[in-house]
Amino acid sequence: MPQTLDDGVDTTRTPVIVSSGSSYLVAWRQKDGAVDSLQAAVYSAGTWSAPTLLETGDGTTSLPMLAASATGYAVAWLQPDATTTRLYTNLYSAGSWGSATAIENGDNPIGALALAANGNDYLVAFRQSDGVTDNLYASLFRNGSWSGPQLLETADGAVGGVQVASNGSGFAVTWTQEVSGIDDAFALVYNGVWGAATPMEGGSGPVVFSPSSLLPCASGYCTTWLQRDPTAGINASVYRMWAVAF
Repeated sequence: MPQTLDDGVDTTRTPVIVSSGSSYLVAWRQKDGAVDSLQAAVYSAGTWSAPTLLETGDGTTSLPMLAASATGYAVAWLQPDATTTRLYTNLYSAGSWGSATAIENGDNPIGALALAANGNDYLVAFRQSDGVTDNLYASLFRNGSWSGPQLLETADGAVGGVQVASNGSGFAVTWTQEVSGIDDAFALVYNGVWGAATPMEGGSGPVVFSPSSLLPCASGYCTTWLQRDPTAGINASVYRMWAVAF
């Protein structure tokens, strides 16, 4: 039987859902005066919880991401304050929500994020400007706290779309980044320590759609992306689908 989850105040936007196997989490943005707040409800033991406000900031929330672990759920999102756009998280464990926590990394704006769980821990990767270009950072939630953000690459080009996945023990991150004027695709694996950023692309044309559908597979991880075929001529829009396991 369908059930209304929101509190009926104004418009509910961009609902997202994730399952832990025995329960579900739904989060959504909802108009709260002049801004969009972030709310969530958990389905467990045959019933939905009342909506919970996950943050108390003054800015409009955006890009909510969810992940499920063996102990609960994590939600990450972007939200501006008086200074910049920041990354926040809130965790659900033992039947209750914590408080919104900022992943502090200076005052330059954060523009994209991705979130995954490996069963016990969470990893959030995000794109942040250094004032000149966009770089890639990650923070790991383990043993009850978030690590300080770690820079995952040192190239000069701007980072594009970001994806995160887990194989149940470690994590993988994929992204695009401009190298010599062309967007290339990269991957990085975490298994207790970070490996090295590795180029993935299979052609000489620019990657036109960021690596997507990043999933665990038998060899580790698998992903796909679209890349322009430079042999088709400068005015032709011909693209090739690439896939790789790593």
